[in-house]
Order: sequence, then structure tokens, then C-alpha cells
Amino acid sequence: MFVSWDPIAYNPLIKVYRKLAKNVRTEDEHPLTMKDIREIRSFFPKSEFSAYWLTTLAIFLKFYLIDGVDPNKERYWKKIVTDEKELRPLYNRLKRVDDILLSVCPPLKWLCWNAVLICGKD
Repeated sequence: MFVSWDPIAYNPLIKVYRKLAKNVRTEDEHPLTMKDIREIRSFFPKSEFSAYWLTTLAIFLKFYLIDGVDPNKERYWKKIVTDEKELRPLYNRLKRVDDILLSVCPPLKWLCWNAVLICGKD
């Protein structure tokens, strides 16, 4: 079995964020590409792919533009976890928008922040 929750390579906002937060990355890490996902899935007869965080990435904009959080000093994904209670109402509204957009236009999944892959042999 293979389970992964990783960033996707194609969201323009995440590309900017990754450039801004370059001090908190290793040189060899990279977000998943379509090719990476196809290759992983090729090893397993069963696989599920889901994508999350499309308009919900507006929370990153809030951190940077409104709260003034430096992405090199504080990891935004950690801030999402620690500030979950405060962010929940905004997240829930944006998640509803994500759900609608992704159901109406599934190719938008490639513009999401994260991919979840669940793959197995059975």
C-alpha cells in the first residue's frame, strides 16, 4: 500500500509561495507533477486520487498580505494547524466553493495545493 499527501506542482500561488519560502526547503524536494502521479499509480492496480485546497489557498494570501507572516519564518501549513479554530469559518466557506468548482470542472484539481494518493495492490 502507498499513501501520500503532497503538494501539486501547478498552482501559481503555491509556486510564488515556494519561491518566497525558499529558506525552508531542501534542494531536491519538488511538488508532484502529473508524470510523478502517473508513475506512482502505474505500480498499483488500485489507486484513488483526490485534490484539495483550491480557493482555500486564499488563507495563504491572508497570512502574507493581511497578517504579514514571513513564509521563511513560519511555515504556513503549520500556522493553518495552530490557528485552526480561528481559520475554520473562512476555511469552511472557501471549501464549499472548492467543492462546487472541482465537481463542475474536475481538471481544476491540478491547480489545487495538495494531492492525496491512496494506492494498493488488492
